[in-house]
Amino acid sequence: MTELAARVGDPHVCPAHVGGPILPPGCPTVVIGNLPAARVDDQCECQGAVDVIATGAGTVLIGGKPAARMGDTTEHAGVIVFGFPTVLIGSGGDPVDDLFKDPYLKSLIGMKFEGENDPELRKAMETLARHRDDPDHPEVAEALAKIAELRKRPLSELQQEWKRTLDLEAEQRRRIAEKGLDPIEELNEKNRDFMGTTSQLRYGKVVGDALGVDPVFGAYLNPTGGLVGPGNKAVDCNDSALGYHGAVHDAAGYLYNYQQRGPGYNYLRRENRDTSDPLSGQRSGIEYWRGQLPDRTLKQKVVDRLGNRVMDGVVPIWDNGGSTVWEKGNKAYERISGGYKDAQETEREARERVRDASSDAWKWLTGESEEP
Repeated sequence: MTELAARVGDPHVCPAHVGGPILPPGCPTVVIGNLPAARVDDQCECQGAVDVIATGAGTVLIGGKPAARMGDTTEHAGVIVFGFPTVLIGSGGDPVDDLFKDPYLKSLIGMKFEGENDPELRKAMETLARHRDDPDHPEVAEALAKIAELRKRPLSELQQEWKRTLDLEAEQRRRIAEKGLDPIEELNEKNRDFMGTTSQLRYGKVVGDALGVDPVFGAYLNPTGGLVGPGNKAVDCNDSALGYHGAVHDAAGYLYNYQQRGPGYNYLRRENRDTSDPLSGQRSGIEYWRGQLPDRTLKQKVVDRLGNRVMDGVVPIWDNGGSTVWEKGNKAYERISGGYKDAQETEREARERVRDASSDAWKWLTGESEEP
């Protein structure tokens, strides 16, 4: 299947904001019908925040980016409705979907990030979060310069991606207001040290690759992403199978619910559940990552087993009991989280601590007790 090539000036429609033409510059070195070619990440006029072309022909690159065509979609769930009639480009599909397939997922294993776990990076990221409602504050410019230094990237590139991040944040705020979604949580004091960690940047990498921004900005859009559990009621499971699943699962759910991209929480498409539901994709995801990480250390195996135990207990209970039971499950989860942290020690010590600290929670999950 082929579609008409889109160019600067070709129209798109937006269900939320009416829409408008594709904006300059496009790709000035590739001209179609006397107008620059349009590509993924090029902007479109819109009555709300500026819209951005989200999908294109994955096998046809113009200036290093997928070519846009009539029928391709935008970040506001809009669509390009016209192109140049004598230039046809083959179909592609949403490139975000490729982030949740084997080649990309396996590439995350053992990945390191410039600046990870550096207190200076954490401080700079905290500055961005602190001025979330005042992005023009002078401290933000200083923080961006520090992030560029630590991430070893040109400041000019980071500044452009920061502007894009602010547009993406505006879109997520619009989605929250329009759809009644849960607001994005900031990290609380208990989880403050999670900022800028390998685990958070792993999550930010997936979101950033989907949206065209640095992992730091991917993390900025949803700071608790990558923690295993709901929001701040969660723990960092680091490089365990549960940790990898948590990063990818959170990224997939965020992209689907807040940016209208990708497959959603059921990122492997192996479960018959609502993909906007955070319990979707849990079992299949954990199982997948355990298969990808066969050579486990002792403490990683403990964390993996604890994660499966939680999912085996909570998911069926949710299916049978709904939100009231999930509230009880949260109580159990909070107590069990101590066991996750203790599992970073030895297996014997972790077993003892989990038994002492979380025995009532385990009894509830296994049906031996009515209350956590």
